[in-house]
Amino acid sequence: MKRSLFNLILAGSLAIALTSCYPLVQKAFYVESPNVALFDTTGQDNYNFSGQFLTHTNVQGSHSFNDHSGMFAGAHIGYQGWTKDNPNDTGCTYSVGVNAGYIWYKNIGRRYFELAAGLGVQVNTNLLNDRKVQPGEWFSQSTDATYRYISLQPTFAWKLKGNKTGFSLRNEFLYIPHYTYAFSVGSTEEPYYFQSNHFDDEVSFNDKFAITHHLFFFFRNCRHKINWGFHAGVSFHSLMLKREYDFLHIGNAIRDDIPQLHPAMAEVVIGFDLGLNWKK
Repeated sequence: MKRSLFNLILAGSLAIALTSCYPLVQKAFYVESPNVALFDTTGQDNYNFSGQFLTHTNVQGSHSFNDHSGMFAGAHIGYQGWTKDNPNDTGCTYSVGVNAGYIWYKNIGRRYFELAAGLGVQVNTNLLNDRKVQPGEWFSQSTDATYRYISLQPTFAWKLKGNKTGFSLRNEFLYIPHYTYAFSVGSTEEPYYFQSNHFDDEVSFNDKFAITHHLFFFFRNCRHKINWGFHAGVSFHSLMLKREYDFLHIGNAIRDDIPQLHPAMAEVVIGFDLGLNWKK
């Protein structure tokens, strides 16, 4: 019964990832996968390929120095523009990033806690043309932005029969040297009188600060050296840069698709993990 329920959840997550396009669209800021070490012992090395694979991949690593401390490092490669719905789409993505930091962790029976703190940078030059986000709606964007950030990520996990399940909250304190984000959303739905089914704008600023939060649920099957798992997360801002719009003449079909908080990012992400563990 438990295995059937897990398989049902996994199949449902995969179906959502493949069919619910819009929530997973990465925008001006890529929401990266959580780099969760989940150390069991001293001298442990973890290597992980993780990501929302229609948009980007994270190459992650971590190492435990002793019973309570370790380090992590990772690289981000974005390629959202390679997945095109329109055969005439000339969209391309150049997004890269690196990060590294320190981990404090503690194992208490079947419970596990870690706190990771680090530094990172992400560069995003992104162009998407006429991406279908849901039936009858489309989305285009052009991004040129750089981010430098401090990250703080607490993680709580439970161990059961070689599996590890838990929650991770990554908080990123962003410094944004420059940011230019132009977007266009539209719908084929017939608009009401004096209402438009198309909207576009460009947001540009320099030397600004923002804070983003990403709450992830994750599952890892760690019974063997090669492990696998998945993660699902929601993202939101606390310190936010908000663009105010008058929606009086905007059709209802596209109002929720218009980014107002910046840096614009995916609100929902679902991804998968494949890893390798080495222990002394």
